[in-house]
Amino acid sequence: MATQKHELIAVPSILERLSPYAAYMKDYQTFEEKKIPVPRGVLFSGPRGTGKSTAAYYLANLVGAETVSIYDKHEKDKKWTKNDIDVIFNQVCADIKQKKKSKILLVEDFETLGKNRANLPMEEAEVVTEFTLRLDGVHGEFPYGLLVIGITTSPGQIDPAFLRAGRFDETIEFGYPNLTGRTAVMNHYLHRYAPDHEIPVDSLAALMKEETTAADIEGIIRNSIFRAAARNPAQPVPTAHDAIELIIADHLGSAKPLSLTPEERLKIAVHEAGHAIVGMVLDIPVQLVCVRASGYTRGATIPISVSNIALTYQDLRNKIAFCYGGKVADELVHDNGSYPLGHASDLTEATLTAQRLVDELGFSQKFSNISFLALRQYRHGPSTPALSQHCIEESEPELHRILWQEYGRTQDILKKVKKERVMAVAELIVSKEYVVRGELRSRLEELKILPWENKNEG
Repeated sequence: MATQKHELIAVPSILERLSPYAAYMKDYQTFEEKKIPVPRGVLFSGPRGTGKSTAAYYLANLVGAETVSIYDKHEKDKKWTKNDIDVIFNQVCADIKQKKKSKILLVEDFETLGKNRANLPMEEAEVVTEFTLRLDGVHGEFPYGLLVIGITTSPGQIDPAFLRAGRFDETIEFGYPNLTGRTAVMNHYLHRYAPDHEIPVDSLAALMKEETTAADIEGIIRNSIFRAAARNPAQPVPTAHDAIELIIADHLGSAKPLSLTPEERLKIAVHEAGHAIVGMVLDIPVQLVCVRASGYTRGATIPISVSNIALTYQDLRNKIAFCYGGKVADELVHDNGSYPLGHASDLTEATLTAQRLVDELGFSQKFSNISFLALRQYRHGPSTPALSQHCIEESEPELHRILWQEYGRTQDILKKVKKERVMAVAELIVSKEYVVRGELRSRLEELKILPWENKNEG
């Protein structure tokens, strides 16, 4: 059973991948008696904070294995030498011999010791070679009951010799939890730390960035409880407001010492209202819209991130229209152009999305079903331009066509909404500082913006 320190939460695919190793580690004597070939090692690869080390210790706790870490025996920040490798592996083997159960040899930051020798100085390459030999030797001494787990954030830096079968039999990729995973992690930590809470888990999990880790989520929950305890130490009940403040800070960064006048905040809110209205009209899952009282990054409209697997052609077109929502609202409300120029990132995102439609997915009227991306990358090799001047000249107008079509669609939506109703939504955002999806939808229904009809002029 996993201890609280090493819980693997809401990662069913990882648990499934680990199950054969757990079965082997639990009953390695039977494998040995029957001379069944067994794995020597598995590499855990992925960004920091995605649970790689936790999974290693989880596996050890699950099967009652002893964990031996190479780095626990090495002086921190000391440069590795061949002698260090020999001394430490001798200690590791001595430790393993004393234990009468399965063992996991853990090598964190594997790319540090197992880095690619191709461009290394001779002295450093010799250290890697010695590490290779000793790693093979430990398997020779303990052919059964020992599993090497390497952990890396940079698999491309590892010497290819380590990645062949017989050293690492497979690589398990760790990623950030999806919406379902984030929801499960939130529920887990709330159950542990604050069973009495007022946090709407599903909606707040949808607010979090794709790069949010389980550790990040735990931090948000713990900080929310601290805020609640500061209000009422006798009965700390974290609320949605506690958590949302922290999630907004994660999206926008810490507030900077920049004071905004009410007029400036309203102008920013107009921009965000444009995004929010267009998003809700096009059924983009907008979860929150906010304007900060201070800070360089002053406002945001946050939708759920949709998996690339589930994206459709219309989703990408709608995304472009959504990107233009802020700029078009600014132009509608401020006729003389007196609005903050905060749409640079929106134009970048819109352009890149259109380029993906044309270059990568083949949605071009003149060159349909052709991947310009593939031509550029593979046709003549990296040193020779792959696209003819004709293709370049014809593909760029396709980008303009898509972008102008979606810009025009966004203009049509907000013209039908009208300036007064855009301002009403902006004023709501300013008064609340942030508005969540349910309240936003209710306000759009009050203003008769939703349900949307193309003929809606009222």
